[in-house]
Amino acid sequence: MNKTLLVGMTAVLLIFAGAVSAYPTLAGPSGNGVLPTAVVTPGGQFNLAADLYNTSNSDADVKDSYPIRVLYGINDSFEIGGGYNLLQAGGMDANTWNINAKYQIMATEGSFGLALGARYARSDVKAADAILKTTNVYLAGTVPLTQSETGSASVNATFGVNWENADGTVSGVSGSNSALRPFVSLDATFGNQLQLSGDYQIKNDDLDSKALYAITARYMFNDSFGGEIGYTNADVTGMSGVDDSHFFAGINLMFGGMPNAE
Repeated sequence: MNKTLLVGMTAVLLIFAGAVSAYPTLAGPSGNGVLPTAVVTPGGQFNLAADLYNTSNSDADVKDSYPIRVLYGINDSFEIGGGYNLLQAGGMDANTWNINAKYQIMATEGSFGLALGARYARSDVKAADAILKTTNVYLAGTVPLTQSETGSASVNATFGVNWENADGTVSGVSGSNSALRPFVSLDATFGNQLQLSGDYQIKNDDLDSKALYAITARYMFNDSFGGEIGYTNADVTGMSGVDDSHFFAGINLMFGGMPNAE
């Protein structure tokens, strides 16, 4: 683990200021650490995010992974995005790419928001003749629990369901599993600068080793530059839970559009 980077990121998160905006999850769509919310990237805004995900495991010969994500707001209700995760396992490249989209069905100022999203990811390990394809379709509803006032936090809760199909092929032998899993997220924003969040998704024995979770801290340096640090057991392909948990830390650059405070 690159402890110097993680410690440095933690210090940075406590120093700089700005405005919390829509931020890509590790899986790609905008949301909290690993799970989506009903918030979408503002129209005309382009997000470029990159993280170090400390997935290294010397016993299994797995290296750290580097998820890179892009998001673009087509308008204030619709975002599209993509991502590429650089990973090496067992001495072989096991990189993953994904595309995603999210549409905000409804949004009421200071009230309930609802969004429908989809994501497709593919992992290729050519040296092992293996392919894993995952498809997610999710519905997320976000509701404010407290309104932000001077010196207080703005707290939101997100409730959703995530349908996933995982289709794998190894040396010509294929298998497929599907499941619908409920999830919940909480986020608290302090002074429109620091955001703390937690994600939790119910375990399904066919797709998860453990229930998916994450705790994340984000800080916006200004309207166009933010950073995050967190801890999760998300798999490197996206939205499932695995046995081991790891730290992640990274940055998000935003261009164009108007910041959309959560």
